[in-house]
Amino acid sequence: MQDDRDLVAQRPRRRLQGDMDEDEEWKAELIRYILFAFNIIIFFFAGTLLGVSIWMAVERSFMTHIIGNDWYAAAIYLGLCSGAIVFFVSFLGCYGAIVESKRLLKIFLVILIFVAVVLLFTGIVAGVFRAQIGSSVKRSMSNTLTNYYDVDLHRFFNRAVTRAWNKAQQRLYCCAVDDEGWALYRESKWFKKFGAQDDIDGIRYGHDEQKPYVPESCCVTDTYYRVLNVDICQKWKLGPPGTLAKGAYNHGLNYNGCFTAGVKYLKENTGIIIGFGISLCVILILGIILTFYVIRRL
Repeated sequence: MQDDRDLVAQRPRRRLQGDMDEDEEWKAELIRYILFAFNIIIFFFAGTLLGVSIWMAVERSFMTHIIGNDWYAAAIYLGLCSGAIVFFVSFLGCYGAIVESKRLLKIFLVILIFVAVVLLFTGIVAGVFRAQIGSSVKRSMSNTLTNYYDVDLHRFFNRAVTRAWNKAQQRLYCCAVDDEGWALYRESKWFKKFGAQDDIDGIRYGHDEQKPYVPESCCVTDTYYRVLNVDICQKWKLGPPGTLAKGAYNHGLNYNGCFTAGVKYLKENTGIIIGFGISLCVILILGIILTFYVIRRL
C-alpha cells in the first residue's frame, strides 16, 4: 500500500518535470528562431553600412587630401571593413542557428565581439576627427591650395590635392578657403605659373589673351556641373576676382569659402558614420547576448 501511495505521489512530480522540460525546450527553440531573424536584420543593416561606406569612400573622401588629416578616411574605411565582415558573417550565424551547431555559433560569437569593438573604435575615431575640425584644418587647406594645387603634377600628392580641390569647389559650390577669399589664389604657386600677371608686370592683355585669376572649378555651375560663364568667372576686372575690392557682383563666381562649406560637409558625414556605427554596435550587442544564450542551451 505504501509503495502505491509513493507511486501516486511521484506521478504529478514527473508530469510537472516533463511540463517544465517541454517549456524550456520551447523557449530554447523560440530563442533560436529569434536569433535567426536577428541575423537577417544584422545582414540588411550591415549591407546598408557597407553600401554607405563604399559610397563615402568613392564620392566623399576627397576632403582628406585638402585638410591634411587621415582621421576622416580612417573612420570611413573602418566602417567599410566592419560592414563587410558582419555582412558575410551573418550567414554563419543563420546557418549555426538552423543546424544548432555549437562550434559555428562560438565562432560567430567571437567575430561579433571583435566587430562590436571595431565599430566602437570607429565611432571614437569619427568623434575625435569631428572635435578636431577647426583652425588647424583651415591652415591645412590654405597650405594645400597655395603650395600643391595644379603644380608639379608628376607628383602623386599634388595630383590628388588638385583633384580634391577641384571636386570640393564644384560639389560644395565654393572657392578658396574663406568666404570671398579668392585673393588666396594670388599667393599660390598655381597663380605664379598660370594666373593673370598683368597687374604685376604692367602688361595689358586683350580679353582673349587674359589669363585667369581663379581656376574654373571656382565658377558657378548648373545641376550637371557645367560652368555657366567661364570668362566672367575667371577674368572679370570690374569686380572679383580681378579686383581685390568688392566691386560689382560677379554672377559667375562662387562667393562662399570652402572652409565653412567643408566643415558642414564633414560634420554631416561623420555624423552618418557615428550614427550607423553606434546603431550596428547596439544590434551586435543584442546578437551577442542571444548567441551566448543559445550556446548555453545546446
